[in-house]
Amino acid sequence: MSEFSTKNQDFQDGRAYWRSLDELADTDAFRTQLENEFPSGIDAPSGMSRRRFLQVMSASIAMVSLAGCRWPKEDILPYAARPEGMTPGTPLKFATTMELGPVAHSVLATSFDGRPIKIDGNPDAELSGGASDAFAQASVLDLYDPDRGRHVISREGGSTRRRSWKDFEAFAAKRFAGGLEGVAILSEASTSPSLWGLLGQAIQKGARCYGWEPVCRDQEIMGAAAAFGVPAKTLLDLEQARVIVDFEANLLQDHPTALRNNRQFAAGRQAESGHMNRLYCYENSFTTTGGAADHRFPTASSEIGAAVWALAAELVLGEGLPLPDGAGFRRADLKPFRGHAAGSEHVAAVAKDLMAHRGHGLLVAGMRQPAEVHHMVHVLNAALGNVGHAVSYLPMDLPPVGNLKDLVADLNAGKVRTLLILGGNPVYDAPADLEFAKALGKAGVAIHLAHGEDATSRKCAWHLPKTHYLESWGDAIAWDGTHLSVQPLIEPLFGARSSIEVLSLILEKEPRSGYAIVRDTFAGGRAPEADSGFEDRWRDYLNAGFLAGSGQARGRALALSGRAVKVPHSAALSAQNLELSFALDQSVFDGRFANNAWLQEVPDFMTKLTWDNAALVSPGAAQELGIGQGEF
Repeated sequence: MSEFSTKNQDFQDGRAYWRSLDELADTDAFRTQLENEFPSGIDAPSGMSRRRFLQVMSASIAMVSLAGCRWPKEDILPYAARPEGMTPGTPLKFATTMELGPVAHSVLATSFDGRPIKIDGNPDAELSGGASDAFAQASVLDLYDPDRGRHVISREGGSTRRRSWKDFEAFAAKRFAGGLEGVAILSEASTSPSLWGLLGQAIQKGARCYGWEPVCRDQEIMGAAAAFGVPAKTLLDLEQARVIVDFEANLLQDHPTALRNNRQFAAGRQAESGHMNRLYCYENSFTTTGGAADHRFPTASSEIGAAVWALAAELVLGEGLPLPDGAGFRRADLKPFRGHAAGSEHVAAVAKDLMAHRGHGLLVAGMRQPAEVHHMVHVLNAALGNVGHAVSYLPMDLPPVGNLKDLVADLNAGKVRTLLILGGNPVYDAPADLEFAKALGKAGVAIHLAHGEDATSRKCAWHLPKTHYLESWGDAIAWDGTHLSVQPLIEPLFGARSSIEVLSLILEKEPRSGYAIVRDTFAGGRAPEADSGFEDRWRDYLNAGFLAGSGQARGRALALSGRAVKVPHSAALSAQNLELSFALDQSVFDGRFANNAWLQEVPDFMTKLTWDNAALVSPGAAQELGIGQGEF
């Protein structure tokens, strides 16, 4: 313990590191706790080794898992060519797609004797390049989640009954026989062309459609719409960036192209290349991007906008950067932000670095920032000449749907006869001030398609079990516009159905299977038998997991619209005016992976917390408030 004491008290030779505030304080209580946790002079434990325990458990789990897996009835195509007959014990790999919120990732799923066991990135897909994140790797465990919905459930008059899909089909035939007037459909985020095609049919037949996703990139899209006059995705190319300024974007973890960002960022750190990129990071909580940054500036989320304007003021007023046509603000608007505390004392150095690398810089804002912050970042990238190099844009069409606030208003107004909720758990994750759970009770009949019986299902008249992506047919669009395929590795374990299958059941006299729906979408309205090359293209699409040539490695340069940029306003923070910031969790995401033990076991990269959560308070604020580590 003496070395801890010396290390923690002597800061003159450079930085000192500690694993907790208790270790920094080096109190007698901490020493006693540490000694009790790791007592010295004891013998190593004997008995069953960890390796042997894992061997036994793995075998047991494998035997249990084998009982529930069935081959799908439709023809699915393995990623690599396979022999005429399946060889037992030989793993097969299939290309498919995992959607997480509004982002789709092309993955490679390994199947062993009909049982999906592992997820990797698709090596041929541009954005993944063979890499995958923790959520994708752990998603295979959700397929075998014991708490998944196994039956169709109906609730009426306080009683709950186990039903069948035939029962629901009979109910739906009567309920929707008169058309879709008074029908509302709430969908979680999805990029599926098949899904949006069916929702378009529903709108034409009189239904109202809404979207809700707690983790979304709406502000980013709206910021682009304000800057350019059209909604657009922002495409990044870190290989072209020598200076990167991250405004709470967490480029290396939370961004839709984080997997490619990591590869490109690492490639730009090779000393032998003759140059190295430099990363500046303004952020609230400590992220992996902040940990990798050359310079990290702790900044309250509400002051990120002021930090962007402070940098703009230094660039324009201090370094003489000309404003581009259509900037949306004047030089005089920047004067109040010159030297603003949010920009940090090093903002002048950041501005000089960007000016020295004009055309090879990159500024990017995070999804939690409002549209006006994204708008300003787009203007600065244009002024610095970064557009067309490290940043470009992909215009997009927004679907004609309302938001959750619109749905609540319609529910409260009594306009919803039937509500169909496709995925998600809005009773749990909707903003509290919307009182969605209360409004849900005003729907005539509510139907929820979900992986398990959650808070929303328990308030609906019908619960329908939803398929996992490893047992579904579907399609999706990657962030760069690439068309991705979703194909199942096994037949649904519990007779679940996908969103497109449920919509087909409600909309069409002769409901189609998921396979038929996706195949028809891929055909683009043409009869496959009338196209001699269709079958080859279809096979290639499933084999590769994506439609070759459909994506854009680099987008377009869009002209600024000239719309006025909103000036940020934030109240000064103090012990009497604290900012409470809810961050995306790297284990449970927005809560949807709370039942995934693999992810719960992954320690937070900074706090090392597992199966737990905590409020992170800066040492200065903690001292001012008189609170200590571990207090409730």
